[in-house]
Amino acid sequence: MSGNTADANVQYSRDKPNDCKFCYYWQGRKKGCLMGEQNCAYLIREEKPTERSRCDGCPYGRCSPCIGWCTVDVINAVFKNRLAARAYFGKGVHDG
Repeated sequence: MSGNTADANVQYSRDKPNDCKFCYYWQGRKKGCLMGEQNCAYLIREEKPTERSRCDGCPYGRCSPCIGWCTVDVINAVFKNRLAARAYFGKGVHDG
C-alpha cells in the first residue's frame, strides 16, 4: 500500500506524493493509510453525468417544494392565450 497503484485506469491528482508514506493520511507501516487505497484522497473519480429534470433550475421551486403543476407551463399558456387574443382582436385584450 505504500506506493502508487500501477493500474492504467486509475488517475491521481498532480499534488499526490510520490510515496504514500509522505501523505497526510499515512499512519505508518503497521496501520497503513487511513483512507484506504480505494478511497485515496488524491484519486480522481469520473463523475457520471446526471439526467436533468424539467424542474432543474426552475425559479418557482427554489424556495419551496413543487406544488404539483409546472408554473412555467401555466405562465406560457397564459402568454400564448394573450398572443392569440391580440392576433384575433388586433390589439391587447385589456387595451381600451
